Amino acid sequence: MAVVFISHSSKDKDKVNEIVEAIRLQGFDSIFLDHDKLKGIKTGEHWEQRLYREIKRTHAMLLILSPAWIDSKWCFAEYTQAKALGKEIIPVVIDHGIDNEVDQWIDGFLQKSDISKDQHDLSRVISRLKEISVHTQRGFEWDRHRSPYPGMMSFEEEDAAIFFGREDDTLEVIEKLNAMRNRNAPKFLNIVAASGMGKSSFLKAGIIPQLKRSYSDRWIVLPVQRPTRRPLYAFAKNLAAFLNKEQEYKSIYEALWQENYQEVLDDLVSEIEFVSPQSAILFPVDQAEELYSLAEKDEKEQFFRSLYYLLKEKEHFFAIWTLRADFLKEFQADKALKPICKTMELFALTPLRKENVSSIIKDPAVVAGIDIDERLIEKIKEDMQTTDALPLLALGMSELYQKYGKSGQITLEGYKALARGEENPLEHIIQQKAEEAIKGFREDAETMRALKEAFIPHLVRVNSKNEYIKRIALWEELPAKAYAVLEELVKARLLIKKSEEGKEVIEISHEALIRKWPLLQNWLQEEQEFLVGKSQLEIALQEYSREDANTRHRAYLSGIRLQKASSWLLDYQNQLSTEEKNYIKKSIAFHEKQEKRRKTLYLGVFLVVLLFGLFSAWQWRVAKVNEERATVQAKLAEKSEKTALDRLATIEKQKNDMIGAYWVLFLNDDAKDGHIDKLDKVSKILTYLDANVTRKDFLINVLTKYFSKKGLGLKFEEKELNDFDKIFTGIVFRKSKYVGMELEARLSLDLWLLSKEQLKALDRLISTLLSQNLPDIFQRYRNVNDKDRQTLEYLSFMLKYMYEPNEELLNKLMKFKQFKSKTENSVYSGLDTLLNFTSVFNYVNSERFAKEYTQDRWEQILNEGIEKIVKISRVLYRHSSQYPELYTTKEKETIEDMYFYGIYKMKIDYKKINRKHEVPDWLRGSLYINKFMIYKYKEKIEKLFKDYKLKEIEEQINHILAIQDDNFWALNQLSYSYLLQENKEAIVLVDKMIKLFPTQKEYLNKKLKACISILKDTNLNLNKKEEKTLFNYYFNMASCNAANGNLSKAIRITRDSLKKYDDMPNKLRAERFGNLSWFQLLSGEYKEALKSAEEGLKLDPAQKWIETNLAHAKLFLGKYDEAKMIYVKNKGLKLDSGQIWDDVIIEDFAIFGEKGIKSKYFKEIEVLLKKDKT
Repeated sequence: MAVVFISHSSKDKDKVNEIVEAIRLQGFDSIFLDHDKLKGIKTGEHWEQRLYREIKRTHAMLLILSPAWIDSKWCFAEYTQAKALGKEIIPVVIDHGIDNEVDQWIDGFLQKSDISKDQHDLSRVISRLKEISVHTQRGFEWDRHRSPYPGMMSFEEEDAAIFFGREDDTLEVIEKLNAMRNRNAPKFLNIVAASGMGKSSFLKAGIIPQLKRSYSDRWIVLPVQRPTRRPLYAFAKNLAAFLNKEQEYKSIYEALWQENYQEVLDDLVSEIEFVSPQSAILFPVDQAEELYSLAEKDEKEQFFRSLYYLLKEKEHFFAIWTLRADFLKEFQADKALKPICKTMELFALTPLRKENVSSIIKDPAVVAGIDIDERLIEKIKEDMQTTDALPLLALGMSELYQKYGKSGQITLEGYKALARGEENPLEHIIQQKAEEAIKGFREDAETMRALKEAFIPHLVRVNSKNEYIKRIALWEELPAKAYAVLEELVKARLLIKKSEEGKEVIEISHEALIRKWPLLQNWLQEEQEFLVGKSQLEIALQEYSREDANTRHRAYLSGIRLQKASSWLLDYQNQLSTEEKNYIKKSIAFHEKQEKRRKTLYLGVFLVVLLFGLFSAWQWRVAKVNEERATVQAKLAEKSEKTALDRLATIEKQKNDMIGAYWVLFLNDDAKDGHIDKLDKVSKILTYLDANVTRKDFLINVLTKYFSKKGLGLKFEEKELNDFDKIFTGIVFRKSKYVGMELEARLSLDLWLLSKEQLKALDRLISTLLSQNLPDIFQRYRNVNDKDRQTLEYLSFMLKYMYEPNEELLNKLMKFKQFKSKTENSVYSGLDTLLNFTSVFNYVNSERFAKEYTQDRWEQILNEGIEKIVKISRVLYRHSSQYPELYTTKEKETIEDMYFYGIYKMKIDYKKINRKHEVPDWLRGSLYINKFMIYKYKEKIEKLFKDYKLKEIEEQINHILAIQDDNFWALNQLSYSYLLQENKEAIVLVDKMIKLFPTQKEYLNKKLKACISILKDTNLNLNKKEEKTLFNYYFNMASCNAANGNLSKAIRITRDSLKKYDDMPNKLRAERFGNLSWFQLLSGEYKEALKSAEEGLKLDPAQKWIETNLAHAKLFLGKYDEAKMIYVKNKGLKLDSGQIWDDVIIEDFAIFGEKGIKSKYFKEIEVLLKKDKT
């Protein structure tokens, strides 16, 4: 609830106490009243500083107005201080005789409550305080008994009111879920992030509460499930709990193992759907990696079968999971999961942006009514340059709240006190907290040994990448001697102890403990070999248990693994389970039995050989010695020759290898200090080899050798390296076949299509170029002039911005606006590259770009580019709202459109639109928007249509869509789309819109006229301007039908419009005849196409593009010589569109080919045009 400050005169003490008591009874327990015995000002306390501190942390100030308050200068000072800080102020009059004085002192815009006249006014005051509480907590309730900083434990659903910093990500995931629901595909969203990113909190306190609060009419959200050891058991228990059948969960679990488990699932889903038939069901799973690190195999596989059935067969069943990034490959490679993966979409949760750090520190404090020192926030931002920054910050804030929360103020000095001396408090807080928890047991060697055995291997395991990760352990499996010290670690919230399936389990609260506690790190290093072997033993035991009795012998341990495991029976007997010990013993027994049999067999064979072989042994030995001598001599000669040839053949490879080695050492900051001598040696070898390094060598060696060494997993094909080379050539050395904005768009797109790791790789190269710290062999890269330097700096900022958009980088990019005005012919000339999305888009849609790629690759480029653009647009929108003076009107409009309407959604319809420009660009864009709007508002618009006869329509619209402009925009676009489809619902809709949107009446009346005229073919006495508009509408309708493959309809619409409006300007009618001839060519009506082209040229001979259709028609009608004459006559001609005649002809031939229209003369004419051009 809100923190409330009571401003009053001490003379009104009794009345004030009554008011405060009434407010407290409504649940407000954070009320500052100066004379309160518990929370008020203490004797000897500096009362003035305390008052200002309490005002600063309050959410609302109640002014208890009376003559005594009016006379008090301190009361008025409290009021002015709260006003200056922007606090909510609620005046409460307790003496009605002071109305005039109140109006004189208090601003007129503040609404007063006079409880001296009406006691019910106090209820209105309390209601207002509750509204302020809801607003402060973003509409979520918060239990003040919970800490606003949970520490390293993940946030729960109950913490939604204090979960901040991931608002944009939450919105994006909810948008994805709603889109999945609307399209019914994909059915499964997988949130992937590295350890320490906060994915569990993001799911439980971010996404789920928001869905339940704002989208309860769309989603039924099942309880969040963790897989545990028995994921199917947990699933059954979750479903039973949701359906209030807790007592039946065991029978549900048993039924899910039966052959008819699908029928059981059908019944359960039917019961869930009964709760809200129109809603989709969402099944959330947290920490899905436990399916691989913890779950029993049979349980996991049956769980997957059940889940796959639900996702496939139940139209309204969806799943959302969180998964550690290092388990993603294992997840995707799992054969049992392959069917599910086909319905999956990934969402990569990126690290928290720096500008959001303030939010996760400050906003929970606002909810809790605590004042945070601004210097503390800046200091924490500096200290967060460490691994596991987020969990360390969470633990640090939890510690600060525990120590200083009751005082209502957390200061920089309190934060510094968490560390010793000048140490970074975040870097050492886990160590200090852990050491403090175990300090009472440090001298007890037996307890410390038991604690080590508890951690290794029960609480920590090694994954496939040899990384230490946490694991859940049964409490009863741990050494009893360690129980007391483990309980202390639980109290410190470094371990979590809870009950699962009737048994107590324990786990590490966050893996940051593994990485940041030196004692545990030392133990892990000591026992690394055992931990790795223990993980392998567990896998082997699982394989053994899956084999039947006849094949089980194949799964016994053998060789070095058996030797190590045998020693563990003595050295680590307390750390092995009973099953593991028995498995090792059985393996030993099996191999001893095998060895005994083998020895018996060898002895028998030996005796037989001895009896029959003694006589020939001597002769064989002499022959063998001679043979071996000859073989050795031949091998020596062959080796000498090969060595000589290898030295000659590999000298070039040595150069490249040494270049790569140099860059591995040079760019590896972590190892540079220890490799100075190696750098010198490599440099000398390169000088000796006289290495002449080309730009391609530079890219190949640095990218392939350095970045693969760094473990980024980058694999660059030859073509990709050539593309990088092209980008660098265009950027740094100003050489490209593209020019102007086209080059800028081209390079922008090239960069947008790179992965995050590749962007980082290029950024690192650019930083190296700018550093000037290059060896002599790379001299050519040192000569970067000022213009190139600025360009490279800009590119470096932009690359960073592309893989991690944030406002700090955007501020740096903004300074290049000034650079743009001073620099000519700059490829990256300023922020326009990021803002001018439409230019990039138009270029991607262009014929020249499209024909460089296959259809699938072209569509992939569009989709990938748009996904990145929309992320960038979010940051741009926030920035342009905060600094509007830095942006032009056009830029702001572009950003706003991108942010609100999300052009990336339009990718759904790309595959339905032919890329060969049968539809003009502007109309294509309009089609996208219409289809997108129908998609985006599908459910809302359908509801509008069902209810449009009701009187409450306007109220319903305002309820369904929050913004009036969005109502108009969505419905207007829908009406236009209906018109293009010749759907008469357009008339009904526009007529209704006139009543709903009176301010748009003039525009809508014109549109209604157009709809009636076109769809009902009625003469409405239109003026020339209106007729011209209709003439263009008809063309749009025809083009849309042609784009969707309905050529006969396109031809009919165009013909009808030409007949109906025969008085249109010649130029406009000529264009329509040209369009008609093209539609007729594509539909095989060659005679009609010839007539239409001739008619168009008669009306306007200057429109030479129509002659292309004329030539095509003659060619298809067998008039080859006439067609050839037209083709050759116009070769090299530049058309009004800017295209060259020759290119248009060749492109047209390609379109005909795609449509199945062929001619033996196509190749001949192409050769002719190219030959003549040469």
